[in-house]
Amino acid sequence: MENNFNHRPRLYRFGRFFLVLITLAAFATAASGCGGGGGGSAASSTVITTPGTNPGLSFTSPASATQMSDVDFRAETFYIEIKHTAALRSGSLVVNFSMDGGTPTNIASYFSEYNSTTLRTNSQFYNFTRSLFDLATNDSTRRMTVNASANSSDGGSGSATPLYFEVLPAAAPPPPLSP
Repeated sequence: MENNFNHRPRLYRFGRFFLVLITLAAFATAASGCGGGGGGSAASSTVITTPGTNPGLSFTSPASATQMSDVDFRAETFYIEIKHTAALRSGSLVVNFSMDGGTPTNIASYFSEYNSTTLRTNSQFYNFTRSLFDLATNDSTRRMTVNASANSSDGGSGSATPLYFEVLPAAAPPPPLSP
């Protein structure tokens, strides 16, 4: 009488191979977008992305809620500084500046890399600050708001807590003229 026990390992190996083959076919079908659609030129696909490193952004100068004179604000030594915790993708920095709640202006072009983790306004920023208001006739406290956002080189995104500071007239406004 023949022993059928010796054929069992071969049958077992064939079953495992068949199971692996069916599993691979199922994955290939799912990955190729099976499910009909009838062909056509409009293709839809699902892209799975892994989120990148979110760059931490923070304003380090001036300190938020700072008050400074309009003379100091318009000085060549005034700058805005942003620290970041991840490599930033080139061209992704957006820094919006607004005065007194007005329309924001993107001032990212005024920022240069100061060191590997710091961006600082460059010398052209001086011309921008001088264009905002006339120093001789400034008699109002100005509220400045700065927002920043950027993408990291690997696709993450981040934004800084907004920076607010006030620019005060250097001298008190003159009293009203008497009639």
